[in-house]
Amino acid sequence: MRSFILLALVPLVASKAADKSLCTANDSPTCGEKENFCSTYDPFTDCVNEYCMPATYPGTNGTECPAYCQESCMEDQRLCHGHQDPISGCYGPDFCIPAFDGHCFATCPVMCKDDEMLCPGLYDPTGCSVGDFCMPLFDGHCPGVCPVSCKRDEMFCPGPYDPLTGCSGPDTCIPYENDGCFVHCPVHCGPEETLCPSEVDEMGCPRFPDYCVPIGTDCQQP
Repeated sequence: MRSFILLALVPLVASKAADKSLCTANDSPTCGEKENFCSTYDPFTDCVNEYCMPATYPGTNGTECPAYCQESCMEDQRLCHGHQDPISGCYGPDFCIPAFDGHCFATCPVMCKDDEMLCPGLYDPTGCSVGDFCMPLFDGHCPGVCPVSCKRDEMFCPGPYDPLTGCSGPDTCIPYENDGCFVHCPVHCGPEETLCPSEVDEMGCPRFPDYCVPIGTDCQQP
């Protein structure tokens, strides 16, 4: 009996959500010369709200920025805020994107500053990106590198280190297996070293990671 009552209430609640009588009744406003007429739609209540807002707002260095009306996104979308111009201080209009990218929640695009670099989003345990982000172009005298997060079927490999500059290159992710062979991280030798290939097993797979020896030295299997 209790479940029947709950089921009977579902269409009642749904009809109320779309009931136009729940919307705020107001006449279309008359906006001034320095105002924008805005109209926003709420898909959850099926209501439309009309209003006036200033057409501009102050930016930086005396810049007069254009103002934009609030964006109305549908139920299967998410709202992304407009990017700020670092010179004028003005924001672009907000916009809508699909709420999902496959099985993952969609993330809003990122705009980096002139002294920053765009880095791809790291992955969470479900394999979804948490969103792209910005990093400084330089870390001291070294070029900046984006951090990486490897997927479940990948292994983390540290980036190459340059002993002359003291800088490290970007880290990478590689698959654990390749054609049935266990994969090793690539080896980066110094300027006075030679790269030696690893011994292979009966399946043709490398037994160990490659290794480095001083220039002029013969490669010997470890």
